[in-house]
Amino acid sequence: MVSESVTLLGLPIVTGRQVNYSKIDPQLCRELFIRHALVEGDWRTSHTFYQQNLKLLAEVEELEHKSRRRDIVVDDDTLFDFYLQRISSQVVSSRYFDRWWKVVSKTQPELLTFNKNMLMRATTNNVSRAEYPNYWQQDALKLQLTYQFEPGSAVDGVTVHIPLSVLNQVKDEGFDWQIPGLREELVIALIKSLPKV
Repeated sequence: MVSESVTLLGLPIVTGRQVNYSKIDPQLCRELFIRHALVEGDWRTSHTFYQQNLKLLAEVEELEHKSRRRDIVVDDDTLFDFYLQRISSQVVSSRYFDRWWKVVSKTQPELLTFNKNMLMRATTNNVSRAEYPNYWQQDALKLQLTYQFEPGSAVDGVTVHIPLSVLNQVKDEGFDWQIPGLREELVIALIKSLPKV
């Protein structure tokens, strides 16, 4: 929707009238809908494909946090092109989309569903679970790990979540060696800290 003003010889006759912009520029409305609703996630909907896509995108973004890199997830333009190629040119808003998807999803339910390979750049090496585990094992204890890539922040790095009930059972052994995926950074930091001869 846009706000329209009508004037006659410079004199305003109508100001602030709400008009459906899809009748004025349907191509722009289609692009805005795809970019803001589907790519940037500014849409509340219960479509199954959309919820699955958000979940898969979050999983791939978690790989960026784990590996401390910002080049794993494809950019928004790739996602935009994915939807642009598959969605009808008649879709200019969520209402039009719902009507179109109701028909198309019966014959092609996976048309708009992402796959993991599509969301990851081709040059990216896979981040293995062995190098970046979700849990820290210490004797009988299994402690959850979370990853955050925010250099300079207090939450940057790997966090081990230790429940208060098992705090007295946790030993400090092993924590100084980090997770396998970050040991190379640790070794480099140790070498740099050695005295220069």
